[in-house]
Amino acid sequence: MKVYVFILVIIITWCLGVSFIKYQYHQAPIYVFFYHDLLSDLAHHAIQFSILVFAGLIFLLQETTQERYVVNKGIHFSLLTFLIGSMLLLSSKLVISFTLCSLAYYAVISLKKNVNTRWAIAWVAVAGIAISSIILFTKNPISYRFSDIMHNNMIVMEKKTFEPRFYFNGVAFRLLQWRFVKEIIQEHRAWVLGVTPAHAQPLLNQKYLEANMYAGHPGTPDHGYQGYNTHNQWLESFLQSGLIGLILFFCICFSMVAMAIQQKSRSLWAIVLLVLAYSFQEAVFETQYGLVVFLFLPLFFYFGEKEPEKQ
Repeated sequence: MKVYVFILVIIITWCLGVSFIKYQYHQAPIYVFFYHDLLSDLAHHAIQFSILVFAGLIFLLQETTQERYVVNKGIHFSLLTFLIGSMLLLSSKLVISFTLCSLAYYAVISLKKNVNTRWAIAWVAVAGIAISSIILFTKNPISYRFSDIMHNNMIVMEKKTFEPRFYFNGVAFRLLQWRFVKEIIQEHRAWVLGVTPAHAQPLLNQKYLEANMYAGHPGTPDHGYQGYNTHNQWLESFLQSGLIGLILFFCICFSMVAMAIQQKSRSLWAIVLLVLAYSFQEAVFETQYGLVVFLFLPLFFYFGEKEPEKQ
């Protein structure tokens, strides 16, 4: 995990350097430092990469409560601060929310413990929460991502067709997916077995066309909404494999929770809860990146625990 953390730092530093060059010498807008633009040089997915950063952050926080440090205290807390700042730049609403909750939780348990660095942990946590709150409640590229989710949400459940230029925010698009999946399942009477993985995406593409959603430009890499999955693994499992697929995915999630209960590890609990929450906003089994995030990280933390946590 120490090597993992330093690799994260190197990758993020590289991306910041590239973004600085674009901003300083190529007149790129300030948004080049945020979200997908920050990671575009390495073709990473901002939200999924945020989860990888969160894993490193949780490791550092847990090590601090056990009075174990990466190299020394100074470097350890510098790494903590760097990863918290990186999380804000990556601008994932879900992961930032989990980060703030984790900082608050570790600040509380550290103050209750008789450890030498409890005030340092509390300071990092409180400062992280305060700075994050200021950023989220002022006008900037990060707060825009949060305020954006409040607009045009319920209208998508009422309208049958849209203008191709109609903008769907993350919540509105996912609500529309719920409607489309329900319609597809009803039309094909596929409640039990689903429409099969082979037919799920073509049927969704057909719904996008029927709703007159942006379809891109034929003959170019721009395909618009064509090819977009349900962005929800529960919905995707139900669409592809019906109630049987939904039950099987539930069993996978239940097994992950059982692992966390058995291990009694705070870091494992944090990772499991995050990836489970992420499965509600992304079809994690539809990409290799999603599979790595969803399956590898919980197992890595589960089998990587060398000793019980100090109480």
